[in-house]
Amino acid sequence: MKYKVGDKVKIIAGNEGHDFPLGKVVKIVDVDFYDGDFPYECKKGKNYGWVSETDIEPVSEYPKEMLVSNDGNQWSKHTIMGYFPELEYPYLVEVMVSHYEGFKYAKDLPQPKELTMQEIADKFGINVEQLKIKK
Repeated sequence: MKYKVGDKVKIIAGNEGHDFPLGKVVKIVDVDFYDGDFPYECKKGKNYGWVSETDIEPVSEYPKEMLVSNDGNQWSKHTIMGYFPELEYPYLVEVMVSHYEGFKYAKDLPQPKELTMQEIADKFGINVEQLKIKK
């Protein structure tokens, strides 16, 4: 099979097994190795459907801003241009025009956590009126 569970793919054609609109990016949630016609079950939101290989194409998540490292201890932020698992340093970063450097590890950037004042007050067991936040 060309795709595996967890892959994100874009719908490029329609069939009787799904009603996803063209251009929609969906996630493969199951692979039926016995069904040659529609082997991939895809999901978008609450919508599920079976698709064939001719209905979909791969979606690249790159370029993507990530933290990279070669030792797992010191991390720096770079734009990953691609992931090539066959390489010893599979996460490629363009350091100059058409010149790439590889990194051994990559992880997503930490996402900011947005809280309401009520959520913070509840965490500390106080009333919102008692809360004073410094920057």
